[in-house]
Amino acid sequence: MKETLEEAAYQARRDYQDEVGKDGMNECIMFDAMKIQKGFELGAKWQQERSYSEEEVLEMLNHFGNEEYIKQWFEQFKKK
Repeated sequence: MKETLEEAAYQARRDYQDEVGKDGMNECIMFDAMKIQKGFELGAKWQQERSYSEEEVLEMLNHFGNEEYIKQWFEQFKKK
């Protein structure tokens, strides 16, 4: 099962709260946990924006050789 960005960010916050909040939750810990969740979301969105689409990758690779060979090679290694 794939997690959504929001689910993964929420889990990162919960993990932090569980780790540091064992002796009771206070406002400081809660605020830090919210910052961690927001940072997780912003980092994932930044990484996604830097990613290339399959079409963009194939277009870049086609400059280096046989288009059909490159497509077969790419299909072999791309994530399913």
